[in-house]
Amino acid sequence: HHLERRQRQHDFTGEIRAVTPTSFPQTAPPGANELSALARLFEQGRFSDAEQGARSILDRQPGNAQARNILGLSLLNGGRPAEAVAAFEVLSQHHPDEALYWNNLGTALRATGRLEAAQDAYARALDLQPANADFLASMGFLEIERKRIVKARDLLLASLRLRPVDTEVRIYAALMCMECGEEETARE
Repeated sequence: HHLERRQRQHDFTGEIRAVTPTSFPQTAPPGANELSALARLFEQGRFSDAEQGARSILDRQPGNAQARNILGLSLLNGGRPAEAVAAFEVLSQHHPDEALYWNNLGTALRATGRLEAAQDAYARALDLQPANADFLASMGFLEIERKRIVKARDLLLASLRLRPVDTEVRIYAALMCMECGEEETARE
């Protein structure tokens, strides 16, 4: 099974998150060592090296979803969100039932300012996995950017119910509660 790790890039309107698998099965499929090395490069913030490695794998295996996901995440975190959108669009088209790719597409779309499209992608991720704390938080941060404070509060609080230890989500949820005049809830 895959563990998920959030990669974060902050901006003044809230948090942009993308999610990436950081562990691979014990019985690794062919190329898994190369993918593990790419994941490590990404985790170390070496986005251009991870991008280059992902492109190398994709030259040989154009359908390698994990390599394309690392490519998209590397592009996004490397400040090239429009290119990341293209990578995540391919993933979401070829793997329409994989919520992670829809969430990452939403994050890339949000980074390009395409908020309506981002909402659609996040909604698809949540349709597939409604009880995912990361996906709820992603939609919550989008709602902050869209100035929909009540919706943002509700989504961030729902995320916290699933993962109460997320400090950043807790801070933004408290801020949204304060904006809604709910000081007691904010203190919690």
